[in-house]
Amino acid sequence: YTLSLHDALPISGGNMKISMQVEWKARGYLFCKSNAAGNLRHYCLYTDKQGALKLYYLPEDAASSIGIGFSDVKVVAGETHIIALTFSSLDKKVTLSVDGASQTRKFTSEPPAEDCTPGDDCVLLLVARSSRKGDLTHEWSMNGTIASAQVFYY
Repeated sequence: YTLSLHDALPISGGNMKISMQVEWKARGYLFCKSNAAGNLRHYCLYTDKQGALKLYYLPEDAASSIGIGFSDVKVVAGETHIIALTFSSLDKKVTLSVDGASQTRKFTSEPPAEDCTPGDDCVLLLVARSSRKGDLTHEWSMNGTIASAQVFYY
């Protein structure tokens, strides 16, 4: 699932809310906003096979992403979850909620985050991360059902 961001503006904050049931074999991305090659992860939510969640984000002028782990919230394979991510570069905070349970963490970089410039090299994928090959058939995709997805930027 790819959302076009051609008309989007660089963001200082926003929120994303997804209701999804995901089945995965080991690991994968619930969503990932990155460049087309997938190697610059601006905002990407990753889960491992135990359901632990980590947000990867790209600090301004950085060559690689930084990960923030969330130990208080998890997802379970095969179950439907309502996942909400709210972030603010101005407040330097990110809150992740799974089925009503939430955890807030601070961005660990200064300045906190950089968003991609609108165009062909800025993609938002659901249940996948773009690959260096430019396709979706790779180890970072997952199978599942998305009941709804909402993305708000400000």
